[in-house]
Amino acid sequence: MISVILFAFQPYIKQRIYKIPEMVSHSSGPSPGIYLLVFLLSIYGGYFGAGYGLVMLAILSLTKLRSIHEMNGLKNLCAIVIAVSAIAILSNSHLINWQYGITMAIGTAIGGYVGARLAQRIPLGIVRYIVIIIGTATAIYLYSQAHLA
Repeated sequence: MISVILFAFQPYIKQRIYKIPEMVSHSSGPSPGIYLLVFLLSIYGGYFGAGYGLVMLAILSLTKLRSIHEMNGLKNLCAIVIAVSAIAILSNSHLINWQYGITMAIGTAIGGYVGARLAQRIPLGIVRYIVIIIGTATAIYLYSQAHLA
């Protein structure tokens, strides 16, 4: 839920961060803190990918990237690298159910392609609200399952 809140208030947070001179990097790239957050999230995502996408969007929303489409593309590229790395490391451990894994890979590829095409036709503000609504609904559902079971 923290990542949903961070993503939802990203425009206000980003505005405040970039108004404070010591918080602004003079280089054109992200601050070292963003690299550290992405690295730590990548370790998490390599083993336990649940919620990775929304957390990565929340982190990327704090960079100078303006378009959610750019953030989503970079998030997906990172997810591919993380998944391939995790598969390479875990492939000999017998921890991967290949039948489910291949099915998920095919579904993810189709969903990613179709979703990206649809998202480009929707205004950016609406895409942001959709991400916030889905993230909030998912957090509420998971919380209710954990505490009502």
